[in-house]
Amino acid sequence: MAKQKTKRIKETRQSRKERKRMLEDVSAYENSPKRAIVILIVVLVIFFGVYFISGILTGEIKLGGYTREKEEATIQYKEIIMGEMFNRSEGSYYVLLGKSSETSTELLMQSVDNFVYSPYSEKVYYVDLENGFNKKYSVEEESNPNAQTLADLKVKGPTLVHIADKKIDKYIEGKSEIEAYFDSLSIINK
Repeated sequence: MAKQKTKRIKETRQSRKERKRMLEDVSAYENSPKRAIVILIVVLVIFFGVYFISGILTGEIKLGGYTREKEEATIQYKEIIMGEMFNRSEGSYYVLLGKSSETSTELLMQSVDNFVYSPYSEKVYYVDLENGFNKKYSVEEESNPNAQTLADLKVKGPTLVHIADKKIDKYIEGKSEIEAYFDSLSIINK
């Protein structure tokens, strides 16, 4: 029995020494410059990873060779949608209605631009009937020249409408009729 007791005491002393050595190794690692370097590297990797990802998301960092040219934003006030046709601030003005893909509408817009720059001209707005908001007012069959409200308005081809006091004052249909009307205004205003 005495042998077993001394054997247990030796084992206990050895296990205490091993534990103490292990604790010293762990504390030596915790206080070593190696651990500090590992922590520093991990922190730097995380920092640069977050910076890189946020740079890609914000567009600051570009991957690949394609660079998009920046276009300066411009606000145009000439083209309106049909819903704004009666809501302009001027007392009287013209609205040219037509499809932007038709050459007759493009030619009319050029004629109107010449009229607009005369000193006695009224403001002229454009409505593109191919715009999704305006398509329901464009018809292939018969137009409605007697319309007084937006709901009644149906347009077949290029049309010029004069709005006075938020009501339709004049309704002119067709490219040649519109050009003749602007020619007559140019002669009157000279």
